Amino acid sequence: MPGDPVVGGTVLRRPAIASPNYAAGVAGWTVNADGSAELGDATIRGAISASQIIGSTIQSSLALPFTQIDPFGNIKMFSASGSVIIQQSPAYEAIFIYEELFGPQGPLLVALAGKAGTDPNTGTAFPAGLYVAAGVIEGAQIIAFGASGEILVYSGTPAAGNLTASISHAAGTDQFGNAYLAGCSSYSGAGGFWLASSMSAGLISTYSAAGAAGPWTQLTKVGAIQNDGDSHFAAVGGSHMVADTLWFALDPVAGSGRALWQDMRPLSNSFAGTIAGTWPPQYRLTPAGFVEVIGHVQFPAAGGPNFNSVTFATLPAQYRPGLAHRWPVAFTTNVTPVGTPFVAIDSAGNLQFHSCPTSGMLGNIASIYGRYPLNNPVGP
Repeated sequence: MPGDPVVGGTVLRRPAIASPNYAAGVAGWTVNADGSAELGDATIRGAISASQIIGSTIQSSLALPFTQIDPFGNIKMFSASGSVIIQQSPAYEAIFIYEELFGPQGPLLVALAGKAGTDPNTGTAFPAGLYVAAGVIEGAQIIAFGASGEILVYSGTPAAGNLTASISHAAGTDQFGNAYLAGCSSYSGAGGFWLASSMSAGLISTYSAAGAAGPWTQLTKVGAIQNDGDSHFAAVGGSHMVADTLWFALDPVAGSGRALWQDMRPLSNSFAGTIAGTWPPQYRLTPAGFVEVIGHVQFPAAGGPNFNSVTFATLPAQYRPGLAHRWPVAFTTNVTPVGTPFVAIDSAGNLQFHSCPTSGMLGNIASIYGRYPLNNPVGP
């Protein structure tokens, strides 16, 4: 109407029209001549087209399940029970996926994050990168820590002692205290003896440790020539062969690593094992199951004079034979013998001289080179 002070045709003549109770940002509504408007609520049956939508919360529907964008830029997908199942978070540079428990908020399953943090819905700590909290792969639990890129597989709920496999570019220790190796590795063991096999840099290696926490000691390598100039091969039973020449047994005391020479010193009952120009008394286990004994022992400088059946050393239980063994010895100083002098070791590990002269032995030096089987293949 030409005389209408509000609308002339399709043009709003007044700066705005508003409801009687309009208060900006509080109540009522207004439609302004500049094209802006403010409404308390609106139902729009068709599409909304806009270059920018700004609001405190944008939600796909009023009824669950729905997707929501909150004032902080988080995009959340809610389940029918009202728990968050997926969230994208700009603050953490992350995407979170949660388990649906059809009631309370489910635990965090997966996080893919640009930086470490604590997820906003369950308080679960996660590292930068990919984090799989508790996925199931063929009955085994798997957990991945993206900070170092490793993937760790457990036989059940992740805990100390049930790490069964790992893929990692470097060795490390998981949050439960399990030590893992570089490369693709598998682990097994119990009590004080653990074994691991690992494939890395073109090599297949085996390791042993006294426990799941390590440290791992390398036993064998199978592959190309190494930087020591030798080709390394494994043998059944834990022995170690280098370039077809050398074999090593496992250390029977530590339960891992090579069985190296063990020093007998200090000796008992005033016998001496430190003699200039000679090997000290020592022993080791061989892959064939024998204990080798080498070195020199000096008789006491005083006392005696009969030193037969006097213990000069006691070996650990892992080196003791089931039955007593003996082998002849030689002296650096000739003394008229009363028989054939020999060294004997009994089942308690006691090393003693026997059939030695009963006088003239003060300060004499004996060579104790010999060997004996650790076990008795054929009984007495």
